[in-house]
Amino acid sequence: RASATTTTTTRAMATFGDLISLAKKKKKKAPAKPPAGTPAEAAALKAAALTLAVPTLATFPNTRAVLDAFDLENGDPAAFTAVAQVQHFANVVGSDCFALIALCGLYVLSDAAENARLDSATYQRVAGAIALYGAANILGVAIAATADGSPSPSAA
Repeated sequence: RASATTTTTTRAMATFGDLISLAKKKKKKAPAKPPAGTPAEAAALKAAALTLAVPTLATFPNTRAVLDAFDLENGDPAAFTAVAQVQHFANVVGSDCFALIALCGLYVLSDAAENARLDSATYQRVAGAIALYGAANILGVAIAATADGSPSPSAA
């Protein structure tokens, strides 16, 4: 009987030892995440910002050339004589202000790409907002172009 008890005790200890050795084994590490921003992505975001900056910053000043390009008689809202003039001016100025916001967003995203932070939920929301802004502009221009062939801020 003593040998049977010893065998059972030895088996139990072997099983317990196996559990301990399994627990001590290192767990496999999860695969490494892809980089959350690369220099190429940063360069692409800066190129997009530059592409948007050229028309935005050129039309932002209230100059005679800009007013003529958008068919505005003057840049002083107090001098407008019709509601259509106010609407047209608001569309021109409003669209330029939203373009400045998009420029700032692109700058923030390019900085996030340089510092590998693009996987953050905050930066993903900023990128989503800029994508929606761009899609809305493309859709607006497409509708205006098919409607009368010449997209403009409004029919003043």
